[in-house]
Amino acid sequence: MKRLKKLIIINTVLLFISVIFVIYAIFSFQNFINQPNSNIKKKVYVIIVPNQSVLSISEELQRQNIIKRYDWFYYYVRLSGKSKDIKSGVHVFYTNNSPKQTLNELIGENKNDVIFSIPPGFDIKSIAHRLNRLGLDGNEFYKLANYLAIMHQIWKVF
Repeated sequence: MKRLKKLIIINTVLLFISVIFVIYAIFSFQNFINQPNSNIKKKVYVIIVPNQSVLSISEELQRQNIIKRYDWFYYYVRLSGKSKDIKSGVHVFYTNNSPKQTLNELIGENKNDVIFSIPPGFDIKSIAHRLNRLGLDGNEFYKLANYLAIMHQIWKVF
């Protein structure tokens, strides 16, 4: 009888600790989803390619300081059921956005794509120059094009 009472007390304590841990985890996750990543507002462009995995998107967003934890963001996207709704293209993020706002940008209508013609023989610098004349940010295009070229080289390895 004494042994059974001891077992009940131990199980009750373990259950209580488990419940506290689950409650803490839920509040921490909710806090992560709704809190801004930073107090500093910095614009960051990220290119999402068609069929890019949620995990690689999450890792890239953390590398760019848009989110704090790629693993929690990955689970948030998966649990929300919106992983299939992520749109490819150029996305504009801000470092002071919450993960919820970041996901909304990923699944929202991509208003940042620009379609225009490139004359034969134009290099990246010429295209950037032309974009500047059209009132667009050619310097940002130049950075993104170089970034994409680097990413292309990395993806070729895999």
